[in-house]
Amino acid sequence: MQSQLPDLIAQSNLQSRETSLLRICKPAIRLVSCKDLARPCSPAASKVGGRPLLPTNFNWPVHQGRNLDFLLQIDLSETAAADVHHLLPASGMLSFFFDLKNLPGGFDPAELSGSRVVYTPDLTDSVTLDVPDPESAIPEYSLAPATIETLPYLDRASRNLFESRSEEH
Repeated sequence: MQSQLPDLIAQSNLQSRETSLLRICKPAIRLVSCKDLARPCSPAASKVGGRPLLPTNFNWPVHQGRNLDFLLQIDLSETAAADVHHLLPASGMLSFFFDLKNLPGGFDPAELSGSRVVYTPDLTDSVTLDVPDPESAIPEYSLAPATIETLPYLDRASRNLFESRSEEH
């Protein structure tokens, strides 16, 4: 991965903090929308919306009596090349669900069931399922993984510490 960070540091006039910024920079996986491509998604592709590929015995997640909305699925075999630290499994599927009607914040323990991430390690017995509520289905488009560089969010205390350490060097 060719770093673009030194160029961005120079463009932003942050050369005095370059060493510190490069030290805290971390690779991440970005899912790039392929919405503008006129290609259909295969059932096992990484995608937003549409019909998810899930085990035949899958119990659709529910929050407060309402089926959660299917958001996206990530084919981990597609992300493996972008996962430079190998933090994710190299195969399987991650499926994401959320209550788009009630939008639970997640801070209240009663809202914890308002979102769900499901890992399916083996897709052998999986099928494409219809979403329970077609009116709230999200339009389908494919996603492509890419490796990017990220910097951590610096709140005021972290920023003060970062600035004091930068000035020491």
